[in-house]
Amino acid sequence: MRRYGTSLFIFSLCCGASAMMIPDARATWVTNGEALSPNASNYKPIIISDGATGSIVAWYGGAGSDIFASRILADGSTAPGWPALTPLVVCGATGLQEKPVLVPDLAGGALIFWQDARSGSQYDIYGQHISAQGQIVTAGGALWIADGISISSAPGNQYTPMAVSDRAGGAIVVWQDGRNGAGNYDLFAQRVDGLGNKRWLPLAGVPVCVATNDQTNPTIIADGSGGAYIAWEDRRKGTESDIYAQHLTANGTIYPDPHWTTDGLGVCLATNSQFNPVLANDGAGGLFVAWEDFRSGTDTHIFAQHLGANGVVAGGWPQDGTPVCQAQFSQYYPQIAGDGGTGLFVTWQDYRDGATNHIYAQHLTAGNTPWVTDGIQVCAAINGQFSPQIAADGQGGAFITWYDSRNGATNDIYAQEVSGSGALNPNYDRNGLGLCVAPNTQQFPVLASSGPGTAVVTWQDLRAGGTSTAAIFAQQAAGGGAAAVGPSDLPALQLSPARPNPFEQSSKIRLTLAAPTFVRAEVLDVSGRHVATLALGNLDAGVHELSWDGLNAHGERAAAGVYLVRVQWPGSQTTQRIVRLR
Repeated sequence: MRRYGTSLFIFSLCCGASAMMIPDARATWVTNGEALSPNASNYKPIIISDGATGSIVAWYGGAGSDIFASRILADGSTAPGWPALTPLVVCGATGLQEKPVLVPDLAGGALIFWQDARSGSQYDIYGQHISAQGQIVTAGGALWIADGISISSAPGNQYTPMAVSDRAGGAIVVWQDGRNGAGNYDLFAQRVDGLGNKRWLPLAGVPVCVATNDQTNPTIIADGSGGAYIAWEDRRKGTESDIYAQHLTANGTIYPDPHWTTDGLGVCLATNSQFNPVLANDGAGGLFVAWEDFRSGTDTHIFAQHLGANGVVAGGWPQDGTPVCQAQFSQYYPQIAGDGGTGLFVTWQDYRDGATNHIYAQHLTAGNTPWVTDGIQVCAAINGQFSPQIAADGQGGAFITWYDSRNGATNDIYAQEVSGSGALNPNYDRNGLGLCVAPNTQQFPVLASSGPGTAVVTWQDLRAGGTSTAAIFAQQAAGGGAAAVGPSDLPALQLSPARPNPFEQSSKIRLTLAAPTFVRAEVLDVSGRHVATLALGNLDAGVHELSWDGLNAHGERAAAGVYLVRVQWPGSQTTQRIVRLR
C-alpha cells in the first residue's frame, strides 16, 4: 500500500465528471488531445472552422521550417484525403517559411498565406489553396502550384501576413512591407481569388498606409460586404505608437466616406503609446477595436473603440476609446470576439494582484455598457495564466483558452466558457477545465468555434521532452466539458469515505484502482481554492491510502472548517466533504 502526504507540486487532470455528460459521437477524442503532427519542432498553430463542424489547423516547423496543415472532423478524426500524423506539407520550399494564416474557402478547404524566405535574401508573401480533400486546387485554370504562389515579392522584406475571407471563395491579405526602405515599414494588401488571381492593382500590393516611420502589427477582419477593416500600430508621430485603421472596399479602394482617408483613421491618439490592436465585427457592419494602452504613463491597461462602417465613433463611446479594464498594475494581450449579436467579448492577461498573471474577461454592449468595472475573473489559479484566446460559442457566450502554470514548472492548456451574462460554465472547475495536462510544457493555444456550444483548441506540445520535439495537438471543448473519452479509457476507481471525519490531526481515504491511471487528489476549500495535494501522477492498479495532515501547500496549519477532497482521473472525478476540527 502506498502512502501520500501533502505536496507543494500541483496537478490537474484534463476531464472532470462533466466530460461524461455528452453522449455524442466524439469518442475518438482522447485524454490530453489528439496528435496532429509528429514530434519534430512544430510551432505556433493557427486554426479556423472548415465551415461545418470540423476545423483546419496550420503551423510551421520541421527540419526546414516549412508549412504544414491538417483537417480534423467533429469527432477528432482526420478528414478523408488528409494524411494523419504525417501532416500535409503545404510548402516545403528551400529557406524559411513561417507565420502561416488561414482563410476558409467556403467549400471546406482553406487558403493559406505565410512569409517565405526561399529567395535567400528577403522575405516575401506566398500563398496556397488546399481543398476540403487535402489537395492543391488546380481545377478551373487555377494558378496554384506545389509550394505555393507569390502574393508579393516587392523589394525589401514582407512580413507577418494577416488574411480574411472576401466572401467569394478568396481572401484579402495584408502585411508589413519594407519596400520603401529600411526603418520605414508600411502596410500593403492584396485580394486573391480562389484560383490564385490577384484582383487589385498594383499586383505587388495596394498601399494601406505609407505614412512616415513604421506601421506594424497589422490585423484584419471582413467588413461584411466583401471588403475589410485593417488596424495597426502606427509611429508616424515619432517615438510613440498610436492605433490607426483603414476600411478597404472589395475593389481595393478606400471606403467612400471622408472619415476614412489616405493612410488611415486615427482610432486612438491618446498620450504615450498604444499597441497590439485586435478587431471584431459588431454585427451591424461596423467594427470593434481593442488594444493595450499606456496613456497612464505607469501601467498598461485595456481600451476599446466602436466604429461604424463610415468610421464614425458609435454613440456612448468616447474619443480615443473606452476603458475595458484599468485595474491596478498592468493588463496585457487583449483578444476579442463578437457575441453573435451587436456586443463584444474581451479577454486579457491581468496582473492586478501584483504577484502573478491571471485571466479576466469583459463584455461591452454596442452602446458601451460593461458587465462590471474592470471585468470578471475567469481564472485565478496559482503560479499564473498566460496568453488567453477567445471565440464565440454560438450560443451568446464565449470560450476562452490559455496556457497555465498552476501545475508547477511546466505549462498546461486550460479553458473556460462564459455566458453572455458573465456566468462561468458550472460544468467546469471554477478556475477552468484542463484540456491538456500531459507531461512537460504545452503552450500557445488557439481556438475556433466548431458549432453551437463547442470549440476546438490546438496548441504546441512538448510532452515528448526537449525543446526540439514540439508536436501539434488538438482537443475539443464543449458546454459539458472536454470531448468524451471512450469507456475503455476510463479505469474503474473506488473511493472510501474519509476516516476519521471530522478529524483533528489527520484523516485517510482509501483509493482502489482497477487499472493503472493518472490521478490527482487534492484538498480544496469550500470556494474551490486549492489547499493541498494528496496524490499526483500515474498510480498502479490496487489500493492506495491518501492522507491529509491538515497542512496547506505552504506547510501551514489549515484553519478549522469544512473542506472538499476531490479526486480526478481521465474522464471523471468524485468529491467528498471533510471537516477539520482544529
